[in-house]
Parts: sequence; C-alpha cells; structure tokens
Amino acid sequence: MSETGHHTHIPFRENRFLIFSLVLMLLAFLLTGWIAWLNYSMHRSATTQILKSQQLQERAQAHVQDQYTEYLKQEAANRRFEKAFEIKQRHYADFMGAVSDAWLAVNRSDTTAELRDTTLLENALHQMRKSCYGLEPFMDMGGRHFLQKRITLFEKLSTQLASGAEYRYKVNQDADKAQLSGISDELQSFLYPLLFEPAAAQETQSGN
Repeated sequence: MSETGHHTHIPFRENRFLIFSLVLMLLAFLLTGWIAWLNYSMHRSATTQILKSQQLQERAQAHVQDQYTEYLKQEAANRRFEKAFEIKQRHYADFMGAVSDAWLAVNRSDTTAELRDTTLLENALHQMRKSCYGLEPFMDMGGRHFLQKRITLFEKLSTQLASGAEYRYKVNQDADKAQLSGISDELQSFLYPLLFEPAAAQETQSGN
C-alpha cells in the first residue's frame, strides 16, 4: 500500500494577513524613523538658531562694550588735555607776565636814578625761572635748551640795563634794549605755538 504525501495548505487569506502585518510593521518602522529624523532636524535647526542668536547677541554686547571703552578713553583723554591745558596756560601767563615786568623794570630804572629799584627786576627774573620749570615738562630737549639760552641772555641784558652802568655809547645801550625787546618777542613766538598749537609748531620746525 503506497502512502501519499500530506502537505499543509495555508489559505491565501492567512498569507494576505501576514503580508499586511509585515507591511504595517515596516510602515510603522519607517514612520518612527522619519519622526525621529524630523525631531533631530528640528532640534538641530533650533540649536543652530539659538547659537546664531547667542553669537549675534555676544557681538552686539562686544560692540557696545567697545564703544563704551572708547568713550571712557576719550573722556580720560579730554580730562588730561584740559588739565594739561590749564597747567600750561597758568605757567605761560606767569612766564610772559614776568618777562613784561622785567622789561618794565628796565625802562623804569632808565628814566631816572631816583626811581631805580632792582627789586622789581629781581622778582620778575625769579618768576621767569619758576615758570620755566613748570613749562619744561611740555617741551623736548631741544625746546628746553633753546628756552634756557634765551632766558640766560635775557637775564644778562636786563640786569646790565637796569644796573645803572653807564654805556660809553648810547647806541650800544639802544642796541641792548632792542635785543632785549627782540628776545621778549622771540620767547612769545616760540612758546605759544609750542604749547597751544603743537601741530602748527611741528609744521614750522619741519619746514625749517
């Protein structure tokens, strides 16, 4: 007696259900992956936007800080300029006032022997020296050397003219007075632009 093989037959309905389930699972997997990728992309985009916003904010803050720092530097520079200007103005006025007093003392002593008094001249020359020390920090070595030479010559001539010494020739006395007056003008012409018009003084020195 021959045996016939027994094969299990799976209905098509059951195969269709299995395939449908597999498709659903695949779709669910793909959907989950797409949602995960979408969340990642949105998170990455949001993170990038936040970083850009932070960078822009930091740049803006840095710009404001730089502007404030520059403002403080400018204010400090303005205060230093104003303070230096006041100091220079005070010493310059004292110096040129002393030069004027010295010139006045020389001319007063020349008027008559009874009015001759060296006290005014001595005080004026002393004030010149004191004011000169206040001006020196605002000059370079060449300027200080020039000023000291002119002051020394001014002191010599004014003292000689106010001492009452008789000049052998009046023309020599007039020449010394003219030189003294010239030094007075020279001191003013030298100091004023140097102290209050430094750019113009530099251009003049460069041209010379």
